Amino acid sequence: MSLATLFALLAMGTHLTLGLLVYFRAPGNPVNQHFSFILALFFWWSTGELLLLHVSPSPFLVPFLLTPVLCLPFFFARFTAIFPRPVQESPFLKTGWPRWLLILPVLVSVLILWSGTLFSTAEAFELGIRFRFGKLEYLVKGIVTGYLLLALHTLSLARSRPNGNF
Repeated sequence: MSLATLFALLAMGTHLTLGLLVYFRAPGNPVNQHFSFILALFFWWSTGELLLLHVSPSPFLVPFLLTPVLCLPFFFARFTAIFPRPVQESPFLKTGWPRWLLILPVLVSVLILWSGTLFSTAEAFELGIRFRFGKLEYLVKGIVTGYLLLALHTLSLARSRPNGNF
C-alpha cells in the first residue's frame, strides 16, 4: 500500500467517523445535519482521490472527483448562516422563493462539469492529474467565488451585531 493510498483511507475514515458522530449527537439539529453533510462531501472527495490513485482518469471519474469540490462552497455558505446561531439577515435564511434560487448556480456548475465542457483534457501522471480547462472555466470559478463572497457577507452580518452576539 502506498503512502498516498494510506492517507486517502485515513481521510475517508476520519470524515466518516466525525460525520456520523456529529450527526448522531443531535440528529434533529440543523447545524449538525449541515456539518455532517459537509463531512460527507469531503468523504466523497477522498473517495474520488482514492479511485484516481488506482484507476486512470475516465469521463466518469473526473466529474465524480470534482462534484463535491463544486458543492462545498454552497454548503459552507449555508453553514455560515446557521452556525453558531442563525443570522436571519443572511440570504440563505430569508423566507420566500429567492432563497431557493441560491442553489441554481451550483446546479449549473455541476451540470457543466458532468457535461464534459469544463475541461478540455485531463491527463494522469504518477499520483496526480493535470487538467486543461475549457471555455466555461471562468463561469464556474465565478460561481464558486460568489458563494465564498456570500459566506463572507453572512459572517460580516453576524459580526456587525451589537456586542458581537451571534
